[in-house]
Amino acid sequence: MLFIQWEDRYCIGHDIVDSQHQRLFELINRLQQECSGGAGRDDTLQTINSLVDYALEHFADEESLMQKIGFEGLDHHRRRHSSFVAKVTDMALDWGEGEDVRAEDILLFLKEWLLDHVLTEDQQIGAVMRTRARAHL
Repeated sequence: MLFIQWEDRYCIGHDIVDSQHQRLFELINRLQQECSGGAGRDDTLQTINSLVDYALEHFADEESLMQKIGFEGLDHHRRRHSSFVAKVTDMALDWGEGEDVRAEDILLFLKEWLLDHVLTEDQQIGAVMRTRARAHL
C-alpha cells in the first residue's frame, strides 16, 4: 500500500502541474519505502534532496503559471513554497546529522503539507484558470 495515494480530486486542470504533483507523490512514496525498507541514511538523504530539487523545479513552473494567469495570491503562494523548502531542508539536515528528527517526522510533514497545499491553495489556481477559460468562450 502506498503511503500517499494520488486521486483525481488533486487535479487542478493543468496537465504539467498535475503530472508534477503526481511525481511529488511518487518521490514521497519512494522515500517512505526506503525508510521502511532499511535504506541507509545516505540513500535516504539523496532521495530527500531529489524531492527538494524537483519541488523547486515544480514551484518555479507553478509560479510562472500563476504569473501568466494573473493569480492574485502569487506572493503568498511563493512564500508558502519557500517555507516548505526551508522546512524540509532543515529537517533533512538535522536528520542527516543525527539530531532528534525521525524520518517518519519528515514523511508526515511532506504528506500533510502536500495534501493540504494541493487541495487548498493549488486548487485556487485551477479555479482561476477555469474562470478565465469560461470568460474567453
